[in-house]
Amino acid sequence: MKPKILHQQAMDFSFKAKQALDLGDKDSALELYTKAAELECSVAEFYFDKPELEPTRSILIRSAAFLCLKAGQIKRSQDFIFFGLLNITDELIKVQLSEALEISISLKNFDIKTASENYGYLSILRQRSTQYILEPLIPKFGTSVSLEMVMDFSESYLKSIKAYAVASFKRLSKETLNAFVDIDAAAQKIKECINPLITDAAHGSFKFSIANNKVKVKYYK
Repeated sequence: MKPKILHQQAMDFSFKAKQALDLGDKDSALELYTKAAELECSVAEFYFDKPELEPTRSILIRSAAFLCLKAGQIKRSQDFIFFGLLNITDELIKVQLSEALEISISLKNFDIKTASENYGYLSILRQRSTQYILEPLIPKFGTSVSLEMVMDFSESYLKSIKAYAVASFKRLSKETLNAFVDIDAAAQKIKECINPLITDAAHGSFKFSIANNKVKVKYYK
């Protein structure tokens, strides 16, 4: 069968998998993503030795890598990621493959089903992340960041976000919830639920990203 037809079938399975996820049917979604990944991998492999057929080759390699992630096939995804990083020249696709590699490393110790389910959750967190850069005011040790700097940032960040969440909840609930619940108790519960997660990190000047598990808030950097 022609690669173009196989690719279209893979996209159809992927679309149906997304629909299944939206309906909460994780088992059907995994099955459909597995079919999509299998087809797309066969097409991408067909283009491995055809560098003259760019950008089609790069696009298909990227697609196969991400479909394998969605199907929980981490090792196979990495095969396409590494091939792409070594052989693709398109800078945007290389950046996307690098992101796929970071996700694959986060999921590598999970079984197929757990990895597939967590892929979507991790992707959403990364999309919602805000990037920060810690750098010393006085470069006594170059751009190296001390644990004390990380601790100071962490404590201030947590205090700020928890205070903001509680204040926002109390302000919004005065009229709508005051007659039905203990506002202070509910606010304390919200404070306990705030759980910022580090979703990305880079060496040098300590660059990292943070996403909030429960509440999305805009911060000043």
